[in-house]
Amino acid sequence: MKNVTIKNKQNIIISDLNLYEDPTEFIEFNVANNTFGKPERIVRAKVQLEDESYLFPDEVYDESDVLETIEATEQLEAMVRLKAEYTIEISDYKKVPKSVTRRQSRRALHQVGLLQAVENYMLTAPVEIRIDWEESQEIRRDWNSLPQVAEALNLTNDQIDDLFILAESL
Repeated sequence: MKNVTIKNKQNIIISDLNLYEDPTEFIEFNVANNTFGKPERIVRAKVQLEDESYLFPDEVYDESDVLETIEATEQLEAMVRLKAEYTIEISDYKKVPKSVTRRQSRRALHQVGLLQAVENYMLTAPVEIRIDWEESQEIRRDWNSLPQVAEALNLTNDQIDDLFILAESL
């Protein structure tokens, strides 16, 4: 499981999620749709006018949001890099492969001492599960029957994730 915590600039949690899938797509979608506000960005620096007011060419910002000032050159105006309006923290994140080969899965199961238990389960498993196990060239993490097999073997989602990660390395 991946714990995704999103905090605003005041460090207050605005979203706290537990995701079983890779959180990358979730984060990219929400950043693209401004669900969490603006990401870190570079904009043209504000300019002080003669009447002591300021002109903000791209957006209004506070000096406390400036991470870096980029000095003007002959070719470019002065720019500032601004903080994101939120931060994203991901904990307990593991990159779990979407699929592994049948050989990789069998080697991983053997390495952790589960291959015989899986083979014994398959002797009495429903025919659809047996066909998927015996005839598939790859084992997919989103396989519909995987929760049923995991339950029969008393495996948690984290343990299955770990098996897929191990299998990918073999």
